[in-house]
Order: sequence, then structure tokens, then C-alpha cells
Amino acid sequence: MHDLERRAQAVRATLSHWQGKPFAYGAVDCVKVGAWHLRQMGHHLTLGLAKAGTYRSAKGAKRALTRAGHDSVAAALLAAGLEQIPLAMALPGDLVLAEGSHGLESVGILIGNGAIAGFHEDAPDAGLQVIRLNSFAPVEAWRA
Repeated sequence: MHDLERRAQAVRATLSHWQGKPFAYGAVDCVKVGAWHLRQMGHHLTLGLAKAGTYRSAKGAKRALTRAGHDSVAAALLAAGLEQIPLAMALPGDLVLAEGSHGLESVGILIGNGAIAGFHEDAPDAGLQVIRLNSFAPVEAWRA
């Protein structure tokens, strides 16, 4: 299977699995979705958050990151061995980060054609959805 088809297949699987599940810190959030997606992409890595305990709020997520030894989601991705890449080099299936709420980054999955899969703060109960890049404004990208 060609790499781009494999990537598209992983994006479809991620959307199918997570769409319609309302956002909930520690259960259905962008980091959990990103980690699940990375497994679909063939990565067998840990972001270290499972050992950091559960969390149910933005404040709890920050504490979990700190307990895991990271000061940001980007630092966790780097520690997990993912390669940070220029945004212009991102392919479908790669992870992108944007400024999120409550001092946390927001993780999205690049779909392509100007869209990502992610959660939108205006519709947290909608679950994972397709968001136009102009609404997400990624600042970093990570090769998946």
C-alpha cells in the first residue's frame, strides 16, 4: 500500500472511531485521540501520560503533563520520539499543534485540502470533527 493511502486510511479510521464522542478531558480529548491515531499509523510509543494518572480538567491535564516530566504537549511528542517538521512539510495523518485553551496546546490530525480532524471549542459535544485550517491555525507539525 502506498504511504499516502496508508495515511488516508488511518485518518478515516480515527475519524470513524472518535466522531460523535463528546469531548471529555482524560477520556476523549485531543491527546487521547492523537495517541490512538499514532497507533493507527503504526507507532508503538507512549506519551507518558498513562503513568501520570487520570485527569478530568484542563488543570488536571497540565498536572498530568508535569508528572510525566513534560512542560507541554509538544515536549511530550518530542520525548516520545516523534520528529518535529515544518508545517509546509506536513502530510495527511501528521499531527499538528495549535494554541489551545487553558494554556494547553490543541492537537489535530492533518486531513489535507486545508482541513484537520480535531475538537472545536464551540462544539465540544460534537466530538472529533473536520475543521478548516483557517479556524485551527496550527503552529507546529509532527511526523506521524
